[in-house]
Amino acid sequence: MTMLHGQCACGDVRYQADIGSGRRRYCTCVLCRLASGEAVVVGVDLPASALRWCAGEPVFYGAATSQLRHGFCANCGSALCTLRQDGTLSLDVSTLDDCAAIGVRSHVHADYRRGPAPLSMAL
Repeated sequence: MTMLHGQCACGDVRYQADIGSGRRRYCTCVLCRLASGEAVVVGVDLPASALRWCAGEPVFYGAATSQLRHGFCANCGSALCTLRQDGTLSLDVSTLDDCAAIGVRSHVHADYRRGPAPLSMAL
């Protein structure tokens, strides 16, 4: 079990997550880029049951029929996670207290990458 903690920028939403068996990855798809405002999102995919909200909860946006719903802090707007229809959750690693602790092992949707964004898999 690898239990890590994280929060939004203002601290209204706090969580703990067991990321031990989660898939760590980079994503450069259009939806993740638009939701985060970043060229690359570093995430860890987990079953939703592996994450526990300790204070507050994110507000989820996206059509109920969509495959993805993005979770943000209602106060500061920090992007926290993406919830998929299949019940898996992709946690935005930038919100972890120790984001370097996860290590990234894959790069998904690399063909969507715009421009020369060099990415090292050796985190």
